[in-house]
Amino acid sequence: MVILFSIGGLILAFVPAFVWLTLFLKEDMHPEPKSLIMKTFGIGALITLLVLVLQALTRLAMEGAYSELALFSIAAFAFIEETMKFFSGYFYIRKKKEFDEPVDAMIYLVALGLGFATIENIFILFPYVISPSATSFFEGGETIAMRFIGATLLHTLTGAIVGYYWAKGILKKSQGVYIAIGIVITTLIHMTFNYLLVVFQSINIIYPTIFLVAVSFFVLRDFEKIKEVQRPI
Repeated sequence: MVILFSIGGLILAFVPAFVWLTLFLKEDMHPEPKSLIMKTFGIGALITLLVLVLQALTRLAMEGAYSELALFSIAAFAFIEETMKFFSGYFYIRKKKEFDEPVDAMIYLVALGLGFATIENIFILFPYVISPSATSFFEGGETIAMRFIGATLLHTLTGAIVGYYWAKGILKKSQGVYIAIGIVITTLIHMTFNYLLVVFQSINIIYPTIFLVAVSFFVLRDFEKIKEVQRPI
């Protein structure tokens, strides 16, 4: 029974990613190879470890002034995550022959972001997994349910947004400018979400959720706009 609860806890960590990835893959009229989607997902999972190291070093650099630089630290951590996620996907996928449509940039970076979010979910569920019980399993389920409409959705949306700007940069032959715009926008979205969590979580989780729902409308619009572009990249 203990082993079953442990396995169940690990499966829970993957559920939000599976749901969001399934939904967003439907936006691609010419589905990408499942193997490449999964490999990109894996890249997102692996880059989590490097991000944690960079964030730990940033925290050490600000030691002693962490409270005074709270807003700056939120921005710095968000920037590290969004930059590392994008460039790991950029260098992995940009020369693949399957990367041949503008919408592909959004699809692959969504997959990568979900890989990143899944490792975060595993870390957060770890205490429940190492001390498994019916109670801890249900507590872990509540945590994952909150992350489904929280952090996991956040990484899905930021991946889609920076992918959209990457695709625009390719089409307009100005990748550097548009990628920079995408990273700035996703960093602002990420830090706003984290700030809302810090300020309102003890009162009401609904505010960060409403923020992400609003962002979702823009992302769905971006998918529709980029799907209208028929020429290859």
